[in-house]
Amino acid sequence: MIPSGITPVPRDDKTRAAMRKELGASDNDRLIGVVAELVPHKGHRFLLDAMPEVARGHAESRLVVVGDGPLRSELEGRAADLNLVKKVRFLGRREDVPRLLNAFDLFVMPSVTEGLGTSILDAMSAGVPVVATDAGGIPEIVRAAETGLIAKAGDASSLARALRAALANPDAARERAERAAAMVGADYTAEATAQKTLAYYREILGAKGTGS
Repeated sequence: MIPSGITPVPRDDKTRAAMRKELGASDNDRLIGVVAELVPHKGHRFLLDAMPEVARGHAESRLVVVGDGPLRSELEGRAADLNLVKKVRFLGRREDVPRLLNAFDLFVMPSVTEGLGTSILDAMSAGVPVVATDAGGIPEIVRAAETGLIAKAGDASSLARALRAALANPDAARERAERAAAMVGADYTAEATAQKTLAYYREILGAKGTGS
């Protein structure tokens, strides 16, 4: 198996300050970001349903939804029904996602089904702590209590518990983020994917050369 590779996202304090100012976030706000198309399998509705419980334990938490899609109006309506209008901001599609990642204190991927999740790798490379579900190939990169925290897919309560745990212990979250960034740098860059692909082609060609 050759995993997808990404171009690592640079993280710096100047960009973080600029993007948080653009988002209207105070120094005390804890921004939880999700970057995904607004479609059913990405599980945004479970994330919204989790947010009231998260907010009860962490009043400083704010959710930033990056992406667009057919569910946008439905999800905005759900946020209003849950009295989350002041807690959730829908940014739509953005071309500056790497810069936005700098603003986040936590990244979440609430998918119900997923291949690997390259947006998770982007967040990890930027040093952002990650909470994600156990959907598809996500546990290959979000290794429980090692590179992130895992929640049960399609379970808002499980997702809320994981988010609250990450917010409650920022030092532990930072340690997981450091391990995740190192993992991405070693195994999940575009260069690593290219080298693994090249090595596999050489293996196949070598096997054919021996009459296999």
